[in-house]
Amino acid sequence: MCSISTAVDNLPWGLTMHTRTAMLLCSTIVFLSGCSAFQSDPPTMLVFDASSSMLINDADGLRINAAKAAARNLIESLPEDSELGIVAYGQSVGDSPNEKGLSCEDVSLVRTLQPIDNAAVTYNTIGGITPRGWTPLAKAIEKAANQLPTDSAASIIVLSDGVDTCDGDFAALTNSITHSHPQLRIDAVTFKEDAQHLEAITAATGGISVTAENQQQLTQRLKAFRDEELHKSLNGNGIDGINLGDNIDEIQQNNPDFPDLTCNETTCTVTFKKSDFIFQDGSLQAIEPNDPTTIDGIVIGDSIDKAIEAWGEPMEQRELDDGTTEYLFPVGDENAWKVIASDKKITSITLCRCQPQHAFNAAQETNGIAVGTTLKDLPSGLDAKNATTMGNYYAVNHSNGVLIFAENTDNDPLNTKVSYLLPFNKDGELRFNNRQEADAYFGQPEKYGVNADKEFAVYPTNNPELFYAVQWAPGQEGQQEILPLKSASDY
Repeated sequence: MCSISTAVDNLPWGLTMHTRTAMLLCSTIVFLSGCSAFQSDPPTMLVFDASSSMLINDADGLRINAAKAAARNLIESLPEDSELGIVAYGQSVGDSPNEKGLSCEDVSLVRTLQPIDNAAVTYNTIGGITPRGWTPLAKAIEKAANQLPTDSAASIIVLSDGVDTCDGDFAALTNSITHSHPQLRIDAVTFKEDAQHLEAITAATGGISVTAENQQQLTQRLKAFRDEELHKSLNGNGIDGINLGDNIDEIQQNNPDFPDLTCNETTCTVTFKKSDFIFQDGSLQAIEPNDPTTIDGIVIGDSIDKAIEAWGEPMEQRELDDGTTEYLFPVGDENAWKVIASDKKITSITLCRCQPQHAFNAAQETNGIAVGTTLKDLPSGLDAKNATTMGNYYAVNHSNGVLIFAENTDNDPLNTKVSYLLPFNKDGELRFNNRQEADAYFGQPEKYGVNADKEFAVYPTNNPELFYAVQWAPGQEGQQEILPLKSASDY
């Protein structure tokens, strides 16, 4: 049983986040009846993504369908007297550069904050939405917060698949919300994309931000937002508000009792709250809990098959000298679950920045063109007239032998900055005689096959929105194409 003093409601914001989160643990989004300061669930706003990228078919179907199914499960799991409102964005205006201004204002309150009463009717407010536009995520969160009380516990749950493409100021939003709604907690799950852009605002409100790869993971992550133990468990970014990639100074500022580093020649280790935190160059690289529970409910002693069911096939598997097997399951672009199993029973779970690197990575500078440069400031040779839109990017060739991807943040490509560079030869293309030559350049493909009279291979890059698709006629030179990210199974 859990209890909490009414004095918590008057906590000054100047208290450290660690202290504030600990004292408010039972009054925020925790929905378990045995550990709540409320007779019913706190009022909750769901922020639902209807931007055009939700039409990508890489989740055993469209992303939007997986998101709707997960949202339906969330709605049906809530008691009928729970207050739930829904804000959606991106459903009314298209995603062309000319429509950006209108699309970035396309944030709608599709359901006012009110008791659910009927789950089917509540779900229908988003069931018919068709994704169309840009991603004004910050404005959507702000609108959701404005529907909630300022003097009692409340919740926002964000379900999105990408970064804010409308120049949202998350730093200002975080500062505003934490002062206007001191008992509001924000949790976020981003579908198919890293949740780093939401980490600050979720952490500042005592919430978490995680990623999901499919409908099953989406559903489980949303469940974890309502389960005290799962919410405090090891998630794909970190544990208890301490995330991979965080700097030791930042961690100690937010957690004053976090010990100083103990270092050997290559790494530094800290034991804190029954977990080992491993650092390199002051940056957190791995978390090894003594008795871990993951956000998906995976624990020591479970079958490795349960992990595979939750996380998909491992990206890497190898036998260790002691007879055990190590599995790596990707989490976003950088993180991974490193699981050790003996006779298919899990004996160890570590969250780490330990994904194997692909042979080909997008360069930071190629042929005198550097990431971060505004296109209009590049040397002559930019084929701006033939710039094409690829998802959230402009793709532009340059005579220096590179294909430039610039984030689509302005109607005029020349005002945007280089985000990624992919090299070509001086003729603007790479050619391969066979799959073996392509493999030697890019590394192992995600998929290889034959379509009609042509062979093809699909290779990943370190940009989750882009991949190489190479196809060729047998015995002839291959023609490389670069396309927006979609599942290799679509080929």
